[in-house]
Amino acid sequence: ELEKICLDFLGKESALRFCQPPGETPRSYGFLLIPLSGLAQGLLRIQNRLAAALGPLAEEAPGEKPGGLVYEARMILHRLGELVSISEAFQIWEERPEDIFWMERKRTRRGEEYLRLAIAPLDTRDIMRRAVFEPYKTVICTSATLSVKDSFEYWARSAGLSGWEEREVRFLRFPSPFPYRQNVLLGVPTDAPSPEERGFSPFLGEMILKSLSLSGGHGLVLFTSYSQLQETFAQIHPALEDLRIPLLKQGDDERTRLLEAFRRSSESVLFATSSFWEGVDAPGESLQMVIICRLPFQAPTDPVLSARAEALERRGGQPFWELSLPEAVMRLKQGFGRLMRSSTDRGVVLILDPRVIRKAYGGIFLESLPETRRSLKESSRLLGDIEGFLFESRG
Repeated sequence: ELEKICLDFLGKESALRFCQPPGETPRSYGFLLIPLSGLAQGLLRIQNRLAAALGPLAEEAPGEKPGGLVYEARMILHRLGELVSISEAFQIWEERPEDIFWMERKRTRRGEEYLRLAIAPLDTRDIMRRAVFEPYKTVICTSATLSVKDSFEYWARSAGLSGWEEREVRFLRFPSPFPYRQNVLLGVPTDAPSPEERGFSPFLGEMILKSLSLSGGHGLVLFTSYSQLQETFAQIHPALEDLRIPLLKQGDDERTRLLEAFRRSSESVLFATSSFWEGVDAPGESLQMVIICRLPFQAPTDPVLSARAEALERRGGQPFWELSLPEAVMRLKQGFGRLMRSSTDRGVVLILDPRVIRKAYGGIFLESLPETRRSLKESSRLLGDIEGFLFESRG
């Protein structure tokens, strides 16, 4: 009942944040209170019954390992407790301005709709200090993507380390052991239409098809939206199948199985979004071309981004330069990093979004990436450079 009510209320929107913008008439969420209260009570009854049944068993198997019946029952009990807490928190969302509340429409791999209720902290700085930095004498944070244009300021600020005089904070950058300058070609087509133009989608499909034809597959194509992935895949998959290039697409199988299939078939191409911008580790011949279709800016309607942008603006900040842009730069670095997973890997990274060379902020993206060979040319000449680089690699 709750799911149907919320999905009907969402209408065509994919997500809706619970908020009362200043000067605007607030949307009413009172219709949620009764079904949410009923859900919380029902979950609590199940939780109590499971806890009562688990009691004697837990005494007999206090240290059971993962996978056992008692262990799994404990995990279910813990999850039920979380669901009860979320259901109760949504009933008093106005009393918790330090948190972001939203509901969103999601889909299963089969395309079935379901509702997701989510809560996230508006500001993580105090949480990071209390939970991570204050309890320990020394904390070391490492990553290949923490800096933006050689600066750690954005990450330090969001993690609560910027301006923290009570603790000594040091930032160190170390050169990569990977030979990016010799082994990676970064390409951007200068004649690409802008993403908001009607010609962008056809151009995207054509460049992806031609590039993967040159590489014979061995590719990872990263999108920022699932709808664009579906549209592009439908546009070019017949031609790629004619070339006998195995194709994999996010949504067709579970993430772990998709990645395993991608690694096993060295000539395959994986079309993916979201979580595949990070955590993909396919060294060797499996991955020789990473194609980034659009700069990974979060949608301005994203509930967490919009809430934090509003809070930053109220403090006199500039949400695009201080929040959206640094987040996108770090995300691009994660996508770029899928190519080289060992010092002997070699390949091409294509960025098909021309804003990276046309907009004033584009230089921040390029200057945040490792130094590589570069080909910033109109598409036909860029494809020639790609072909020559790949031929050199195979030679």
